[in-house]
Amino acid sequence: MEKFSNWRDGPTGIHPLLPPKIQSTNIIVSIVSNIIGFALFIIRLPFIVVFTLLLVGSDSLFKKVQLGFASRFLNRFFSIVFGRIVLIALGFNKMDEYTETLSKNRQLSGSLSDVKLNDVILANHTSYVDIIYLAYRYSPTFAVPPNDSVSNTPGYVVPMTLWEALTNAISYQVIPSSKAVSLVGLSKTLKWNGPIVVFVEGATSNGSGLLETNNNLLDGWILASGVHIVGIHYPNLYPIYTSVGSFTLHLIRLASRLSNTIEAMYLSRTNFTAFDKNDTASWYNSLMNCLADLVHARRTQINSHNKLSFVGYWYGYKVNYNKKSN
Repeated sequence: MEKFSNWRDGPTGIHPLLPPKIQSTNIIVSIVSNIIGFALFIIRLPFIVVFTLLLVGSDSLFKKVQLGFASRFLNRFFSIVFGRIVLIALGFNKMDEYTETLSKNRQLSGSLSDVKLNDVILANHTSYVDIIYLAYRYSPTFAVPPNDSVSNTPGYVVPMTLWEALTNAISYQVIPSSKAVSLVGLSKTLKWNGPIVVFVEGATSNGSGLLETNNNLLDGWILASGVHIVGIHYPNLYPIYTSVGSFTLHLIRLASRLSNTIEAMYLSRTNFTAFDKNDTASWYNSLMNCLADLVHARRTQINSHNKLSFVGYWYGYKVNYNKKSN
């Protein structure tokens, strides 16, 4: 859309913040599928609401009540049960989980199950469904870079609970630098509440372009084995939600579909370049290139700070954020 041209990425021409365009079907097919789909949504809605609240509640409880291994075991048990029920209720009967090499010439190394408690997962972000899936898969602590400035302190992120991560994906707001902590320090203090999932973009995008990270989030990191790259991709686009437009309508459309598919891809460690603790910026940049390739996107110069202005403009708010950082 031309009126959103201020948020089009110059080098690529991509609009990474606009809701994706989904091709319309035959009008008769559309009417019939909408009637059946809405009935399906009515049946699924109680399961979505109840088990999402149970997922959030159990995750919060067992992370606050520190009983060591027992807390972690119970959190994982209920996250797997409640999280899977929510995903099924949203239509995700099928989940494709695999390791990706990005090249036929590389061997597979590593998998989604290799993530340990104090590890860090760097992931893309296109929907609130990402959060439900990752909670089901890891029961992690979530984190994003702050967005109140064009550039932020390298290596600092803002930790979030499961509930905070969900609300941030649904209703995008200012994430202040005053709440940021060192990612290295956070990984050492979480104990049984890890691993850490860092949404490197800091905000949801539409999947066509990877939002630019405001800083080197791995600044000060000293161990390559503790970093993992996970890409989440939705082949049919319906789950993608960029925090604009009606969330209720989006949820209805998503849960009205008979079936949805999520692809969770673990980047093979054979794609990792040599780690140099004295130059983590170059290493981090190479990982972001791999993440973009993993989710079939291109890196853009639009970032989470730009999204604040985009969301404000979309809803007609009077804000003074810069439209571009470059």
